[in-house]
Amino acid sequence: MIDKAKPVLVVEDILAARETVINLLRVLGFKRFEEAANGEEALETLRSVPGVTLIVSDWNMPRMNGLLLLQEIRRTPQWSDIPFLMLTSKSEGEDVALASDMGVTGYLVKPLTIRALAKWIEGRLGESPDVEFERILKEVRMLVSEDRVGEAEALLRDFGSRQPSLAQRAMFELARILVRVGRLPDAEVLIRNILAANPMHTKAWEICAGIQIRDGRLAEAEESTRRALELSPNNPDHHILMGRIHLMAGDSLQAKASFVRAMNVNSRDHKVKQDIWNAYLDQGMVEEVYAEFGPFIMKFLTAETLGNMGVAWRKAGRLGEAIEAYQMALEKEPNNAGVLYNMAMAQLGQHNVKLATNYLRRALAARAIFPEAVQALERLGIKREEQ
Repeated sequence: MIDKAKPVLVVEDILAARETVINLLRVLGFKRFEEAANGEEALETLRSVPGVTLIVSDWNMPRMNGLLLLQEIRRTPQWSDIPFLMLTSKSEGEDVALASDMGVTGYLVKPLTIRALAKWIEGRLGESPDVEFERILKEVRMLVSEDRVGEAEALLRDFGSRQPSLAQRAMFELARILVRVGRLPDAEVLIRNILAANPMHTKAWEICAGIQIRDGRLAEAEESTRRALELSPNNPDHHILMGRIHLMAGDSLQAKASFVRAMNVNSRDHKVKQDIWNAYLDQGMVEEVYAEFGPFIMKFLTAETLGNMGVAWRKAGRLGEAIEAYQMALEKEPNNAGVLYNMAMAQLGQHNVKLATNYLRRALAARAIFPEAVQALERLGIKREEQ
């Protein structure tokens, strides 16, 4: 819920335009403001100023635009719930869809008017349906994290029945939860109902494709992804999804073309590179991803992705290459418990018991509760007190 007593972060590269937004917000009762000229400055401000209640951002800015800023904020747990209002001169449907895909809270087209801004703000004050939905979503996420999916489902269904205007959003959130817990048929029924009512729901097409992929219905998944791409062609996630489908279908050329499109859409987003690499690893195609994208992507890979590569090499019986991948991962994150454990398993595979023991001890030092590492040490005959 927006609190007028807390600071609002206004992100706009043109000073006069930034001052106009602040003046309008001041008229509406806000008193504290933080300013940034681009997305990078906005992230610095968020790191140093706690309690930001609202972000109002322009779309087109140098260094980091509003869309990239939105992505970073939604990926960062401590900021992910901050309402984000995008201001832009763009009014094309595909841009609205893209901002929606990325988790924008609201979207107002320039020139900004006090009437439009006041209407949007009023909808987020007090216990409006939107605010109640945000509160329920937080409770639902907590319940799901505690494996209380039935209670989460009941909350969302009750809300949807009481607030018909937001019922579709509630059912979409429920569908995402059901996918996560493996109730794919139930999730697909909800998604189909949403798409029947709103064929322009890009995220629903994306979820639908994900369900169809898990069911092995690749032709249907390709069609669902194509619909998502028609609605939001500048979303790199959709191109990566299409690439995954082509990989699963054995069409490497089309897969590479989709992945290249994803990178062209957003060349600065390193998550895109991780997702592409992991798409190949998921299919056990570690040599193929080396050949196709190694020179361009390797240096951007995170410890997690390098660890995944090590696992893929291990599955292929290539322990030497697996160890090299784990070493690269540990150069980036020396205390990554998962990578340390996997390195120990690879060393055991090469009968390097002493090295394996050291890596297991380091894994336990990095993560106190790690039953698999404890059991591995015990299998090596090392008593608990010696660990």
